[in-house]
Amino acid sequence: AMKALMRMLRIMARDGITPGMAQLVLTSLTTALARVTKNPGNPHYNHYLFESIAILVASVYRREPHLTGSFEAVLFPPFQNVLNKDVSELTPYVFQVLAQVLEFRPEGLGPAYGALFQPLLSPCIWTREGNVPALTRLITVYLEKAPTDFLGTYLQDMIGIFRMLVASPKHEVNGFDLLKSLTLHMPPIDIPYQEVYDVLLTRLQDAGTLRYYLCVTNYFSLWTGKFGGQAWVSVLDSM
Repeated sequence: AMKALMRMLRIMARDGITPGMAQLVLTSLTTALARVTKNPGNPHYNHYLFESIAILVASVYRREPHLTGSFEAVLFPPFQNVLNKDVSELTPYVFQVLAQVLEFRPEGLGPAYGALFQPLLSPCIWTREGNVPALTRLITVYLEKAPTDFLGTYLQDMIGIFRMLVASPKHEVNGFDLLKSLTLHMPPIDIPYQEVYDVLLTRLQDAGTLRYYLCVTNYFSLWTGKFGGQAWVSVLDSM
């Protein structure tokens, strides 16, 4: 039944789902999510449920992004319930939809997203492999949307997450995604680039792979494009 609903929503989304209809369906889906949170044993159902939520979000927000607040009011309580209960089967989906909603938000974070940010930087939730891609995307959206003074409070925590990810061959790409976002959106004076470069070059020397080499090359190209070749040389000379 959930798969059929997802397909129907996908068809309806081509012409646009009205906000009223979307709100009605979303309320029913969050009721289903409350049940699934207690017994998340059917992975296919879980997938179709969150896919349906994502279709609704995209269909409405593309046309009327000012409605993000009303959708957040419906989505955040069941999402917080999933996160508080640490339902590992569902947390990656929650992070994906949270990133999607935040992307469409016209401006700022709002109190709900502001309160959520610090718990997202807890190292323990990053040790669960299924969380990493969606969490990385969510943090990069925060970096795009949030004021730098808000983010600056948590900069060292984000650098710590970067170090953890880039040390793992499985998650090094996610580490570079986070680092690139930090470089693009945070004031350069705030980021300890000597420390960052030391991490990158040490890993390159000790356990470099072709993919890692390409990631480093791509990042240094981005960095020099933003700050200039002389600044890049200066960082290397200062190490």
